[in-house]
Amino acid sequence: MSRSLCFAFDFLDPWGWIAERRVRLALDQARVDWPVRYQPFRAPLSKTAVGGSYQDYLQRRFGSQTRYHQKQLFDEAAHLGVPLRALHIERTPDPLPAMLALAAATPAQAPVVFDALYAALYRDGTDIADTTALAELLARIGVSEQPPDAALLDRLLTDEQDVARWSRHLLPSLRLGDAVLSGAQPPAILTQWLLRNAQQG
Repeated sequence: MSRSLCFAFDFLDPWGWIAERRVRLALDQARVDWPVRYQPFRAPLSKTAVGGSYQDYLQRRFGSQTRYHQKQLFDEAAHLGVPLRALHIERTPDPLPAMLALAAATPAQAPVVFDALYAALYRDGTDIADTTALAELLARIGVSEQPPDAALLDRLLTDEQDVARWSRHLLPSLRLGDAVLSGAQPPAILTQWLLRNAQQG
């Protein structure tokens, strides 16, 4: 029976990029071919941070450990081949336009759109709330921009409520059936979790 792995993340958290790469590695190591359903989510802190200084947002999130977390982030990015060496963000963007772009993507397009959006925000410092910049980004990766869709927005907001319930706002998070694993876990832990759930499935 085909199973789907739900990956919940917040675009304003760069660890989501690391977590996705680790999930891909773990799926290969576990030798399970489950589709990944990307579920973008805005944590409460992210919603209130929009328009403000991104460094202030990080400070509010990590406090005195901000520099330590950034060093960990860059070290792990280098290890995984993620093009992330600095956070070129001044003002915290509203991630909703990017979330809608990802939600409109086909399952085959979703990994490419996800990676492109993260690279645009964290590598290039692109304002992913700018609809013109977003349209240009999608065109560069060969994805057609979808017109505004009220039904898609409603579905995205409903999914956010569902994610808030099962993730308890601990992001990034994975869900497979009733099993949930929180945090950007190392590939070895992710692999064990996947294998354990594969056996139970």
